[in-house]
Parts: sequence; C-alpha cells; structure tokens
Amino acid sequence: WKPFLAFLTCRASPGLVKRMGQQLDSCCKDPSAVADEVSVALTSGTPGLSEDIVKGINEEAHVTNFNVEEDSNAIVVHDTDAFVGKSASEIAAEAMKAAKENLELFFLDDAEDAISTALHELEQVRGSDTDRLAAKDLRESEVCSEVRKRLGQFDAACSMLGSAGFNLLWEKPDSRFELKVDSSRKWFDFRLTVDLPYPLSEVMVQAEETDLGHKAQPQLAKPIDMFGTPTPWLKTYMLSLQIGPFTIELGQECFRYRAKSAGVLIEHITSDFDEVTVGMPAKGGWRTIRPWIRVANIWKPNDKGGTTLTQVSRVDAGVVIPSWILNTVTWTLGGNFVEDIRKAAKIAAEEGGNNEWSKRMAADKDGFYEEMRKLERARAQAKTAFEIKALRDHRWRLQPTPPDMTPPSTKPSK
Repeated sequence: WKPFLAFLTCRASPGLVKRMGQQLDSCCKDPSAVADEVSVALTSGTPGLSEDIVKGINEEAHVTNFNVEEDSNAIVVHDTDAFVGKSASEIAAEAMKAAKENLELFFLDDAEDAISTALHELEQVRGSDTDRLAAKDLRESEVCSEVRKRLGQFDAACSMLGSAGFNLLWEKPDSRFELKVDSSRKWFDFRLTVDLPYPLSEVMVQAEETDLGHKAQPQLAKPIDMFGTPTPWLKTYMLSLQIGPFTIELGQECFRYRAKSAGVLIEHITSDFDEVTVGMPAKGGWRTIRPWIRVANIWKPNDKGGTTLTQVSRVDAGVVIPSWILNTVTWTLGGNFVEDIRKAAKIAAEEGGNNEWSKRMAADKDGFYEEMRKLERARAQAKTAFEIKALRDHRWRLQPTPPDMTPPSTKPSK
C-alpha cells in the first residue's frame, strides 16, 4: 500500500507530473540486429594474443560495418587523416580526451563519434596486436562506459515515447491522456500530451531553475535539494512532499539530450543512480517513501509558437490494482496533471518579464536558454513533420548500455 500511496500523492501533486516514472519495453537492441551491424577484423589464433584476450575483444567489439555505398542508411565515416603518424596509445588517449570534453557539454553524438571512429581505426583499419589492445583499453575506459550509459538512456527514452498499445482515456483540443496496463496489473504506463502556449525557452525555465521550483510548485515541502555537480544536461536532485505522517522523497537523475537537427529536447528521468557518489543522504524511517521512477519527456516546439510536451511514465504500484480503481484514479487525476503543468509554465513565462524566472532567462549563465532557442529555430526550419521513430531507429556505432526498466514489484524476492 505504501508504493500505491506514493503514486497517488505524487501524481496528484501539481507540477510534479514530469518527474514521476519511466518505462522501456525494448531499449536493448535485438541481438540478431546487432550482429548484422558488427564487423570485427579479428580471427582466432591471432599471433601474439592469448586466446582469452582474443575472445574478450571479440565479445566487446560491437563495431558496425561502415557502408561505403551512397544511400540514406549509410554511416558516414569521418576523415581519419588525424590518425596518420600516431601510435595506438595516442589515438586511444585523444579519443578519450575528446569524448570527455564533449560529455562535459553533453554533446553525446560527438562523444560517441570520437570513440567509435578511433575504435574503427584501431580494430578494422590497422588491426595489429598493439592496436587491438589499445582499442580494448578504450572500450574499458570510464569515459566509454559513461557514453554507452547515456546512449542507453537516450534509446530508453525514445523506445518509451514511441511504444504502442496505449488506450485513450480522454482527449481534449489541446491535450490527451492514454493508459497501458501490464498483465500483472501491478504496474502501468501512461502517456500525457499537452500543448502549452509558450515557446520552449520559456517553458523550460520552471524546470531548469531548481532553486525556485518550490515557488512554481507550492506543494513541495521545501526547496529542491541538489546533489553532485549539476549542469543543465545532467542533474541529480530530491523533491520532498509531506503527506500527513509520510514524507515522499523523489530522488531523481535527469539526463537531457538535445536533438539539434530535429529541434526537440528529450529527457530521461530515473530513480536508479549511485546515491552515495552524489552525496544523497540515506532514506529515513518507515514513514519515508522513495518511489521507483521512470519518465521520458519530449519537448517539441510546435507550429503555433508554443511547445508540445509528450510524457510517458511507468508507475509501479506494488500491488494488484482493480481495473475500476485504476481507471477512476487516472481519469480523475489526468485532467489535474494537465492543469498543473500549465500553471507551472505560466508562472515562469508570464508576468511581463519581471519575475525571478524571467531574470534568470535573461542572464542565461549556462547558455541553456540559448540552446532552447536554437531548438526552436531548428524545428521552425524543419521541412518534415517530426516523428519519434526517426530518433528511436537511430543506429549508434557504439553498443548502448540499456538501463534496467523492470519495476521492483515484478522482480523475484531475494
């Protein structure tokens, strides 16, 4: 009953709808599809390498074929002249350095490109023992692991946003609410779509300026606590609500990906992260509840000059929920969610530009709002309608590390 209480209280809380749960039905690429993309220039019995090392490299080398034909599905290989005259260790070191620098700015595509292009040079173009060992070190590096993790989160969000099987509960001119229930009836997904009459750069201010969050969302028990080293593209925080004798703590990591050519912003929000590393305090007593959370958001500038938010959340109730209760609760609360989002966006976007949020937008100390305006311009210049399928089907040259999307209530007891 406690997880279900957490669901009810959090879902009913104004402004918190974008911070609740997440689903992924198929974040992990099908092994046969991956195998079709893999081409590793290794053979058994390679001189100078032990059998175990060769086996390990083969298992880890998820490098795709580089299609040299000029078709729409070809993967373009960047100019590798920069590798001329450099040793294997220099190539690997430079790739790690470039990937790290791009990750700090969260240019995920460029970080992935730096590593995958170096791996292609070492594993497929050169292929000596020394090159393969350098490639193995690059694959096992901390920065490569981080890139693959973020790629997995991106894929998870896209799979979640593009999943099928939802049933429409209600629809209005500017919003709709859909529901998909797992066969166990212990967890469910919902998809909310709402049009907001404000541009992306103004809508996002209520979510970005976290120290002002409690003013836009007065139901919060206190200001949002931040942990680690937050950036506009990756932040870890705690939202706290007091519901009678219970404290609801929403510990979340939010990763943002800006799809620059498509002109949209994608968010992956999860409750699974290393709390100790970021310095988050341990959970208190039995009256403190920390719900399991998975959320995927896509913020898209629309042709009316506003922003369309599509949010897909996975909620783990922890108990079997009768259909009539689930339908009644979601039907009733769905309309409230939409109003909560509108209110939070309105507080930050209006009042003649004289409020605290407007001043933060004008200062733009991290360049975040200019990045949002770039997405607005890119979307306005796009010649085709946006479809999440285009992002969901994107092929990375590195194999992403998919996050665990299984609700705790469905896992076997230890």
